[in-house]
Amino acid sequence: MGYVKVAAKIYNPADRAKPIHLELLADTGAIYTAIPRSLLEEIKVKPTSTRRFKLTNGKVERYP
Repeated sequence: MGYVKVAAKIYNPADRAKPIHLELLADTGAIYTAIPRSLLEEIKVKPTSTRRFKLTNGKVERYP
């Protein structure tokens, strides 16, 4: 079984002038997309809320 990579473009919805082009690894079973905070800060995207996630070790963490 191989990996599926996709070309993506992310941008700040409030200012679409400076998109970031990325190559991402697709997880066909994933519900959420994870983007490094540093990239989102680069295009000035601010968190609007947090979500709780239960990790495989049983620990519950909150992430923006």
